[in-house]
Amino acid sequence: MPAHATSHDDTRRTGRRLFHRANRRSARKRMMEFIELIESAPAKAVFKATRSNGGESIKLDGKPGCHVTKFSPTFSALHGEHPHLVVLDEIWHFDKDLGEALLGAAEPAQVTLGRRAQVFMVSTMGTLKSQFMNDLIAAARAGEDPGVCLIEYSMPEGADPFDPATWWKFHPALGNTITEESLQDRAIKAQDDPAKRATWLRAYCNLLTATTESLFDLSIWDEHENARAYTI
Repeated sequence: MPAHATSHDDTRRTGRRLFHRANRRSARKRMMEFIELIESAPAKAVFKATRSNGGESIKLDGKPGCHVTKFSPTFSALHGEHPHLVVLDEIWHFDKDLGEALLGAAEPAQVTLGRRAQVFMVSTMGTLKSQFMNDLIAAARAGEDPGVCLIEYSMPEGADPFDPATWWKFHPALGNTITEESLQDRAIKAQDDPAKRATWLRAYCNLLTATTESLFDLSIWDEHENARAYTI
């Protein structure tokens, strides 16, 4: 998310550029929300907004180069740019080629910025097809790169995904922007609808799933499997 992500520790020397990546519709929506947030705050006096479709941005008046904008996830993204912060959103959707191309574009774009440059990758867990993200998570958990910080909120292994007590152990939004009641409603639907179970586990419990939906009710499958195993 681009909101309040910019920093200006020495804007007299150089500007700060934040580039946010999401799908086209989502990116425009996020930028418009950010613009509305800025314009409803006292900070609006020092910022200038651009709303044109495809060119949405926020700029700091009097500080050339200090701005927040979005970009499309393409193989030519970021070429010719020098962003201090690049945000890649919902990277579980990226295939390996596109994900590596985006990181490959960010690296040379930020090479002159040294320690002032950062790349944020924000996402829920994906599926077995999310190879780009899955490889990054595995490497981060193993501590292979000291320059990577992994912040993960996932359901503890072996916990009950439908028990509200479990949610309070890991869900960062619970009690802040999400209520237990709203999660309970979705959990009930996921229990009653096998197709929604995988979505619940991935999107709300932040667990890697084989697919985005289930064909069978796995709890019933397990019951029949156990019954078959003990039949003499």
